[in-house]
Amino acid sequence: MALPITIFADYFVKVSRLRAFVALQCPSTVVMVVDAYDTFLTQPAAVALQRFAAMRTGVLMSAKRLYSWQHDNDLSPSDPL
Repeated sequence: MALPITIFADYFVKVSRLRAFVALQCPSTVVMVVDAYDTFLTQPAAVALQRFAAMRTGVLMSAKRLYSWQHDNDLSPSDPL
């Protein structure tokens, strides 16, 4: 498998490799994809897994509030996030 994916791979290469990786996992596997450039995990993995399970969804996406490159038109809808 071609993981980890480097920053030099273009977006579509990253997506196709991630999809291939996920396809090989068992159905109960949880895969967390983070922007490792500026991401710091401050809780144990068990806490993240517990919170993910509490959401009762198959896919969960999140972003920090008012992230650096956020377009001005997107500021108000994401403020409550």
